[in-house]
Amino acid sequence: MLQHRGLFDRIIGERVDLVHRRLILGVVSIVSIGAIENLGVSTALPLAERALGHLGLYGWVFSSFTLAMLVGGVVLGGIADRHRPTRSLIAGLVIFSLGLGTAGLAPSMLVVVVGRSIQGFGAGGSLVISYIVVNRYFGPAVRPKLLAIFATTWIVPSFIAPPLAGYVAQQTSWRLVILGIIPFTLAAGSVAFRSLRQIESQEEQAQSKERDEPAIESLDPVDADRSLVISGLIAASVSIGLALTIAGFSTHGTIRTLLLSVGLVVTMVSVALLVHRVTVIDRRSFVGTLLLRATISCAFFGIEPLLPLLLYRGKHLPIALAGLVLTSSSISWSGGSWLQGHRLGSLSTVQKVMLGTVVEAVGLVILMVDFLSPGLSGWYSELAWFLAGGGVGITYPAVTLLALGHAPLRSEGSISSVVQIFDAMGSSLGVGILGALVAASSVGSVAGTAYAAIGHRFALGVVGALGVLVLSFGLAVSLRRTSITS
Repeated sequence: MLQHRGLFDRIIGERVDLVHRRLILGVVSIVSIGAIENLGVSTALPLAERALGHLGLYGWVFSSFTLAMLVGGVVLGGIADRHRPTRSLIAGLVIFSLGLGTAGLAPSMLVVVVGRSIQGFGAGGSLVISYIVVNRYFGPAVRPKLLAIFATTWIVPSFIAPPLAGYVAQQTSWRLVILGIIPFTLAAGSVAFRSLRQIESQEEQAQSKERDEPAIESLDPVDADRSLVISGLIAASVSIGLALTIAGFSTHGTIRTLLLSVGLVVTMVSVALLVHRVTVIDRRSFVGTLLLRATISCAFFGIEPLLPLLLYRGKHLPIALAGLVLTSSSISWSGGSWLQGHRLGSLSTVQKVMLGTVVEAVGLVILMVDFLSPGLSGWYSELAWFLAGGGVGITYPAVTLLALGHAPLRSEGSISSVVQIFDAMGSSLGVGILGALVAASSVGSVAGTAYAAIGHRFALGVVGALGVLVLSFGLAVSLRRTSITS
């Protein structure tokens, strides 16, 4: 037991008591389920598209998840701030499991999209809780290492989930891949619930001994609940605005202009209202950090969900091998996250972001060349996405720390929710627009020419992602003088 504890403390970098170790293990179990779901379902979904059809909805399978995720993050994150994280944990995991059941039993691709939306709402709360735990219950010296641990929880699932999901989907059904995640979700939730409830109980006991001190949570309950409802409505309007914008790229003519105009206006107004409602230390720097997070998400997550489908249909890789692209990026992401937490201490937080952006850009260039050259093997894409994942692994924890550095005491949930909204904005817009490009390229194409059209449209999308990364680098440079770079 003592040897076990010593190993755990060496990983964290300082001594951690039993209660906090269990809390870490509980939350890490939830992050691991998220990794299994992401990797397994993304690998199996190309077979769902083949069985149910409607390629035009394929991008929406992922966009709907992230759009609902941003609403769930705000609502459940607000509940965590207003009450205790345990309530958000229970609600998030139950809703997530309900979404899995809906998608797994779906009779059409449209119902899959609905199920993924339900999943996203539940997943939003779970992710916010992980951020709250890091910032509320651990010191600044431990936080980067904990974020790195969250990232490394993807390593084992990345080796197992894509090939196993591909095998199960090919040999039995893609539905079993989705439905099989439900019992693991319930088991992980049980571990996390017990540990989190224990530490909350200790916190309540400590507060009961300090009743004479000024209260931190001084908001009137009615005002707090009203604020939560308003934030949820604003987040929903952001989601609606983004959905209209994405839909605009799938249409033509006057309808496209109308959808894009209304969608962009609704999104920008809603985002401005939401950011204005958040209390931060330095608002200008915080807004720059949020834009940085959105552009990084757009460049990476706008591409990754579509890669298994394109490698399966375009490069003709077996579904299990096509899913290995997710394995390679997960491994390199974990490695990049470990580097930023343990070996890049001489760099400032913003410098880490700049380094990761350059590494990701190199990967995107290789990916673009591979899809512009039908004769090249799909393994070049595997290499490209390995580099891209490593770059994002460096940048993502660093940007998270920049954002949390603006959070006043007891506002971690609200800050994390806003960060998650900008995550969702970037990734949903990226995958939605690129999905529309891919779907449009297949319309009217015969079997012999479909790949050339899809590959060229996809390469065009990668060029757009490179442009977004240039913007990311510029934002990082501007933040170098103004951000909190602890």
